[in-house]
Amino acid sequence: MTRSSDDLKEHVAELGREARASVNLRALTAISRLINSQLDPQELCNTIITLLQQRFAYDYVSVFTIEALAPGKDFDEAGADESRAGRSWLTSNTPFRAPRPEAPLPPDAPELDRWRLIQRATTTVPGARRVLPLTRGVVARTARHGLAAFVEDVTKDPDYFTYVTDVLSEIAIPLIHRHELLGVLNVESAQRRLDESDLALLEAVGDLLTVALHNARLYWQAQHERDAAQRSTMQLVALHKVGHHLLSEQHLSAILEQITSAALELSDGVYAALHLPDAAQKELALVAPRSIRPLDAEMLEPYTRQKTDRGVVGRCFAEAIAIYVEDTQQDERLENRQNALGFGINCLLALPLVVEDEVIGVLSVGHSEQDAFPPQLQQVLVILADTAAIAIQRARLDEALEAALAQAQELGQLKDHVLLMASHELRTPLTAVLGFLELLSDYPGSFSEERARAFLSRARSASEEMVLLLGNILDATRGELDRASLVFQQIEVAPLVQQVLTLISARARQRLISTVPDGLLIWADEVKTQQVLLNLLSNAVKYSPPRSQIYIEVSQEEVSGLVTISVRDEGPGIALEEQPRLFQKFVRLNDAINMTVRGTGLGLYISRILVEGMGGQIGLRSAPGEGSTFWFSLPAPPAQHPAQETADEAAPRAQTPPAKRREG
Repeated sequence: MTRSSDDLKEHVAELGREARASVNLRALTAISRLINSQLDPQELCNTIITLLQQRFAYDYVSVFTIEALAPGKDFDEAGADESRAGRSWLTSNTPFRAPRPEAPLPPDAPELDRWRLIQRATTTVPGARRVLPLTRGVVARTARHGLAAFVEDVTKDPDYFTYVTDVLSEIAIPLIHRHELLGVLNVESAQRRLDESDLALLEAVGDLLTVALHNARLYWQAQHERDAAQRSTMQLVALHKVGHHLLSEQHLSAILEQITSAALELSDGVYAALHLPDAAQKELALVAPRSIRPLDAEMLEPYTRQKTDRGVVGRCFAEAIAIYVEDTQQDERLENRQNALGFGINCLLALPLVVEDEVIGVLSVGHSEQDAFPPQLQQVLVILADTAAIAIQRARLDEALEAALAQAQELGQLKDHVLLMASHELRTPLTAVLGFLELLSDYPGSFSEERARAFLSRARSASEEMVLLLGNILDATRGELDRASLVFQQIEVAPLVQQVLTLISARARQRLISTVPDGLLIWADEVKTQQVLLNLLSNAVKYSPPRSQIYIEVSQEEVSGLVTISVRDEGPGIALEEQPRLFQKFVRLNDAINMTVRGTGLGLYISRILVEGMGGQIGLRSAPGEGSTFWFSLPAPPAQHPAQETADEAAPRAQTPPAKRREG
């Protein structure tokens, strides 16, 4: 019996469908084998779109995954971020639940706004990345409803929007695993219209892809947890080493450098710094900044001094809390946001350094990526901050103990020098005083008036020497000059120099020559200034040969107004390498020690303390065999001071000769 023409056509169509189903089955088997061997999600998606294009001649194939927007981001910002760099796969903390068949209601608008679709692989423009909202398009509709979309004619679908031209049909398959939407498989055809068999095939491929993506995610999560555990172990090991170094290091400066270097290494960041408060707890000073980029002094300037009640670092210090800035360009708590961007800092973590409930500083760490400090890393840096606080406090206590020990040793040395002076230095002038007074007392009327006056003058000179020596000792015991104890006043230099020359001339075997202009004024403590000049003249008298000349000269600088008093002798001179030591405590040069000249090594040290305390400078010029010139400069009286002489008072003085030469 022969078949009719219609039966024959139906038979041929049936054979075609069976052949196509057989081909599809073999292709699905091959696809299943290939994708199940893939554990990398990107390679998995690339394999799918390649097989669908090669085996079934689909024109345009794409795979999308669904991801939540980062906090604080809008859709446009997210799109820009995804265009610059890929995002990790399937990392959203909460899943996107596809509507169930019994309640096929899509999520509400606020929920949809939290999500977007990221194109992970495509045959249209390789390497391109599209970020789609869940509010428009066939792919978005599939994601919202969790149902496959079969658009036989795209011109009749209101949700379709053109991405590539000449498309006839589109099929979008949701990738759902246990009611969680992972993404969408999308196919668009330009050569032929897609039919029900394509839908069935792609649904089967979608099922395979869903399982493969889920397995890849599990593998990725396991890898991520393993890597995180490994990183945590490495960080703890590094933290242990850092803690050991910090707690064994003695010098505070080295400790500060180690802290910021460790913070930079542990965080894999781009910037780290410490901020330590001043004594008044009003400002924070930038200390030991570290960066992977060259540090620009101009950019660092706004951070060198920060108020303790402003900005992220200031609030961290004032409130003793950690502050995390996930996005430095959006967080208004951060001052100088432009500078942060210049350092490459896109997120910042500030941690207080706390010891016994007291905040002693702040550790700040910056990263080039946004939200780059997960809780585990924050905890590691908190441990570093706690260790750093203990190390800094310990180093400060060590320095304080060392200073106290040095001071105790210095006081012991001072005590020894006092005893030495009592037995040697003071005995000689005291013996002279007693001797002359005993002569006058035991032999009254035996000496002429001139001779008796000479004895009294020598006794007075010896007494002045004792007063000078004792004054130096008392000033040395104070360590530093208390400026509050100084009595600043306007002093005329010429009478002061003459008074000191009168005191020193009684025991001087040299010729004293002074050149002092009349009318020069200084703003200083008169007693301390006399003490300084007396110290310099005493040294010149001690170390200059008899019958040599000692010059006292006074001049004033026109620009600064400083008045300089210098003492120039014709002594042996001082080698250049020994000169810096002269103004230190208890220093006497080797040649002077071997001489019979008495001295404590305190005169020049005390002179430096006094001159600097009065706002001046002191120094010397000398060379072996050429004598020495010791000088000190003090400021002129302030113009606005009421004691400053008037123009009428100064006029007669201006008519006198600029300088008079005096000899003693």
